[in-house]
Amino acid sequence: RTNLVELQASATAVQTKDVESLLASNRKTVDSLASVSEDVSEIERLRFAMGFDTPSEAEHALRKALSYRKGEGKSVIDAAQEAYETASIGGGWDNEVVRNSAPHASLINKYITSNNIVTVSTASGDLVYVIRASLIDDKKMMDNVSVQQLSDFFMYVKEIHSLV
Repeated sequence: RTNLVELQASATAVQTKDVESLLASNRKTVDSLASVSEDVSEIERLRFAMGFDTPSEAEHALRKALSYRKGEGKSVIDAAQEAYETASIGGGWDNEVVRNSAPHASLINKYITSNNIVTVSTASGDLVYVIRASLIDDKKMMDNVSVQQLSDFFMYVKEIHSLV
């Protein structure tokens, strides 16, 4: 006898809040984060303000993110910016440019493909990156790719999403 397991996914409806009300309710922290860097937009500061329990945790995380972007992650950030600019020439989108410009693409793109990864937009325009993990030969991939290489790859993907 075969045991069948039924998997169900459910989405919880999240009440949509407009940006102005989110900014208003997080104003003190958003404003305090402005002292960290002039280069961080109000919306980026809002993301940190909402993502952490205390203003000091938000500030620490923002400083760490900025340090990464200017330090060890600079090449990843620069590669994403260049790929984004090239992929969007002429007003369209060439995803192959983005895929092939990813860090360690020659190793990782054998395993991470359009068959097992998809990016979709929500009704409000947010991007959702869906990983169909069961379709990735993760054992074989990790035999050929280091954790750092895979981390660089996914940081690049996140940066591309933030640019789009």
